Formats: sequence, structure tokens, C-alpha cells
Amino acid sequence: MKYSLKADVHSLEDGRKIILQEFFKYSRDGDHVRHPAMVVTYHAERRLRDYGYASLPKDNTRPHVVTSDGTRFDIVFDRSKSMEVSFRDADGNCREVMWTLPVPDAPDDEIIAFARAFRGEGTLYGKDKASDHDLNAVFVVERIEGRYAICRMVSWLNDTLGEIEKGSRKTEGGDHVAFDDDAFFFLPPEVIEGFPAMLEKSGPHALSSYEINVPLKTLPEEVAAGSIVVGSDFSCRYVKGVLTTTVLTPRIAAVLDAAGLEKWLPCPAFDENRMTGRSTVMMDGFHRLRPVVPIAALQDHLKEIERAKEALLPDEALVVVFPPEQGIDLFTPHFVLLGMRGAMFFDDGGHARENLEHKVPEEGGLWVFSDAQYWSHHDAYSGEWDGGLDGNWRPATDADLATFGYTRDQVIVEASDAYEEGDEWEQALADGSFTEKMMEIAASVHTKELERAAALEAKLAS
Repeated sequence: MKYSLKADVHSLEDGRKIILQEFFKYSRDGDHVRHPAMVVTYHAERRLRDYGYASLPKDNTRPHVVTSDGTRFDIVFDRSKSMEVSFRDADGNCREVMWTLPVPDAPDDEIIAFARAFRGEGTLYGKDKASDHDLNAVFVVERIEGRYAICRMVSWLNDTLGEIEKGSRKTEGGDHVAFDDDAFFFLPPEVIEGFPAMLEKSGPHALSSYEINVPLKTLPEEVAAGSIVVGSDFSCRYVKGVLTTTVLTPRIAAVLDAAGLEKWLPCPAFDENRMTGRSTVMMDGFHRLRPVVPIAALQDHLKEIERAKEALLPDEALVVVFPPEQGIDLFTPHFVLLGMRGAMFFDDGGHARENLEHKVPEEGGLWVFSDAQYWSHHDAYSGEWDGGLDGNWRPATDADLATFGYTRDQVIVEASDAYEEGDEWEQALADGSFTEKMMEIAASVHTKELERAAALEAKLAS
């Protein structure tokens, strides 16, 4: 189960519907009893967290749940499980809590099926299992067309427009734009500018205004128009020129009816005039500020689209390495990582620079690091882990500069900002010849390396 769906009994208020887990009672005689999951109503004079260190009442006002037939289960605490909350039935069986987030306005069996879909129950998790920290992704099937289910992604309105509005605010320092949501950092300016037009408002929800192609072969067989598909995560890629989205471990949570999305994803705390963004969704594992089912936002899908675009490009980086200078002793060569492209580097997070430190040509020059590939190894016996970045170096050309959006003069600007130790290249940086000289150094080093390799091959062949 995802950590973002962790049950939070301590924040429950009186009258909230919750779900208790199914219970298995085993018998030595083989007369096993299975009590199914059930929807119950929680009752308490105040929230558990408001009691502090005070004792809970022992009379009829003690926090409890009531089943649909009026049976009462009192609250108990399991000391062996860090005081985990459960509810004891008349037979003394303790029923653990499965779901405390808002539930749909539907029959009990549909509510339970909905919660199980979000929890991933009944799914065979394999290599495509997503992290338990990732939010579930929700898609609504609009129609079936050929080999695809044409879908719209669903997210909370404050998790989409709320974030873009916060990030667009002016600051005292000028027009600096900052987002709490890191997905926006991966979107190009034109996408951020047109972001509000990429969604449609529907009460507390936002739906993608663009169509999403999900391959039918990756979805449950019973999928149909109106199905609400929940996945543990998703990925995008281009297949024969068509952008497709694969939903990982997909489950059908429900089917839309005339009541719409608000029936299945209620938001009791929704305020259209107060878009706070999803930074308030979870605190310490609990949904204290926004009691809604946490789901991925539209910007997450747009980020994956950008990743899919990068996957069509070669994995390579543009690097300028300052040649060693007499009297300047550096632990690793001084270099500037001018640019990266390709899915390998898409959300690198600084790992590329860290791994390239010990791989850049020590002689210096302007280079392209191509065919980049991360590798890792984990020793199950010792627990040691090792990893790195492999690839090939080739001299950069003017065409490579253009590919990464640079001119020779722009390379000089970047190099000048980073050139802090030494003085050998100050003149070249000043007169505009630095880039040409770095290209010449790289070409010379590469030629010598090819000659050395050819001589070695000839010696081995003789």
C-alpha cells in the first residue's frame, strides 16, 4: 500500500465514514471464519489528537464506530504496534482500519472496491511497481478508439492552478519564478505559459484538456468509456510517432455516472478562491491540511511528456575542460558542464557532473560526452553499492554547439564565469579565441588517441 494513503484515525471527526479491513479468524479444527471488509461510521466527541495526554472516556462517549446494522465497535490500542488504533467487535476481534480518507457517495461494496483500487490490492506487482511514496495517477476513459483508450487525466484543481499561481507571483527581487512543485522545473517556458489552457475545471477537479492515448493491451479487459482507471504511476513514450501513456499496475476503481467525479473523489475542504497547492496534501504521512485522496497532478504528466521527447534524442553532454596550468594543483580537472540532453540526463539532479569529474579528458578542450549510460552494481553479500556513468568522448564542433544552443561567444561567457584559478587563458577569454583553441586541443588529443589505438591494434594483429 502507498504511504500516502496511510490511515489517520487521530484526525477523524465525528460522523466520518471509514473502512475496516477484512478479518480472518483461524481455528485449529479448520473451521476458519472470514469477516469481510466493512464500511462503518466513526463517532467521537472530539478528535483523538485533541485529547493530548488525557485519558479517553470509558462510557458511551468513548470513540467508536457503528456498522450499517447498528453494531458498535469500541476503540482499542495495540501496545505491540506502537499504540496502533483498531476497533473491537462483540466477539473480541480487533478490526484494523484500512481507509480514513473521504469515501464516495455509493453503496458499501463499491466504496470498498474503490479504496482497494487505490491501495493496489489484487494487483500482481512486478518490475513496473512504482515507489510507495509516489502518488496514484487517475485517468478517466473518454472513449475506445482502435488500439487505444482515449483518456483525460484527473487531478485536484489546487494541485495544478494553485501551484502555477503561486509560482507566477512577483517577488521583491524582480520577476523570479519559484514553484513548490518540482515538476514545473522540467517544463519549457512555452508549456508553463500555456499551462492554464491545458486543463478543464470541473468543481474541485482539473482534467487535462488534451487527449491521452493509453494502449488497451496494458489495461484491464473490462475497461470501457467512463471507467476511472487508477495506476501506481505512469510513463510516456513515442511509438511510431504517437505519444502513448502506459499506466503502471492499472485498476478500475469505478465507472462514472451522472453524478460525475465529485461522487468518487469528494473534496469536503474545497475552496475555489484558496488554491494552496499540493504542498499541503500530506504532513508526516497524514492528510491533516487537506483531507482528500492524494493523486498525481497534471504537471506530472507534462513532465513525462518532456521526458518522452528527450528519449528521442541521443544521451550526450557538452563539456569544456580547462587545460592544466603550472602551479595550479587541482584534485580533479576544472570543467564546465555546458549542457545535457537525452532521457538519461533529463532529471539528472547533479549526478552527471559528479560522475564526469573523474572522466573528463585531463588535457582539456571542448568535448561532447556521447552514448551516456548510467550503471550500478549492488553486492548482495556485503551490501556495498557502486555506480557511475559510461560513455565516449569526441571533439565538439560548431554543429554540436548549435545543437546545445551555443555560439562560440556564448561558450566564452560561460567559461569566463567559471574561470577563477589560473591566468593562462585570460587573454584567450578576452580576445575571443578561447573556444577555437579549446576545439583545437580536443581535436589534437582525439587524433593522438586514435593513432595510439590503431598502433595497438596493429601490434596485436601481428
